[in-house]
Amino acid sequence: MITSPSFLNNDNERIMLHHTPSTQSLNNIPLLNPSPNNNNTTSNNNNTNTSNNNIPTTPHEKIVATTMLVGDVTDKVCILIDDLVDTGHTISRAAKLLKDQSASKVYVLITHGLFSDDAIRRIKNSGIDKVITTNSVPQGEHIEEFGNDMIEILDISKVLSESIRRINNGESVSMLFDHGW
Repeated sequence: MITSPSFLNNDNERIMLHHTPSTQSLNNIPLLNPSPNNNNTTSNNNNTNTSNNNIPTTPHEKIVATTMLVGDVTDKVCILIDDLVDTGHTISRAAKLLKDQSASKVYVLITHGLFSDDAIRRIKNSGIDKVITTNSVPQGEHIEEFGNDMIEILDISKVLSESIRRINNGESVSMLFDHGW
């Protein structure tokens, strides 16, 4: 299913992601980034409780070796944000850590969902409640494997075509983002 950008918060209200939500609406939603470059997962929570999850790996696996959670996620809806998910190792480890620390829900926002090898099986077994990704990569087969309830595809065709048009005509691409694209 391809839809406009949205997800449900704790009160089952839709929060639209294509505009900047007020900080008040995000106060109880930890936003996290499983970053392979920093080898950790960090929350915007100000609590000092930390939990380490050390996972030995070899360099060629391209897997985060250590995941560290900063803050308390107990009974909170957590949102993991990543630009690209290929094998799903990093995002799955981060989600398992959040669920182990009593997060009530884990949503994943992904720009490019490649989902190669056993990524979908791995993600489905990790405790992730919903995957939201774009159609920058064809997602037809992935929708079937995940099931309609677990994955939501955001259509980016209009913003890509408008970007190409603007570049071709020498117009500003940044204007797209200034006006809520």
